[in-house]
Amino acid sequence: MEEGHADDISGTYLMTFGTGVIGWIVYGALKLDVAVIFANSLTIVLLAGLLAMKYGRNPPLDAAAQEPPLS
Repeated sequence: MEEGHADDISGTYLMTFGTGVIGWIVYGALKLDVAVIFANSLTIVLLAGLLAMKYGRNPPLDAAAQEPPLS
């Protein structure tokens, strides 16, 4: 298993999951439940990291090893 990318995770799944988590944040805000708001806000932050890894345009970490040697 490779590390450092999220190509194997469906973008549709991430968006659907994020929509559900935002729903829970709204529910927590309506009920004034700090625990629900905090836990789901943390989940959104982690989900944002996954989305950044999936859709970010950064080169792979081992890109330097793939460059041809200078002549």
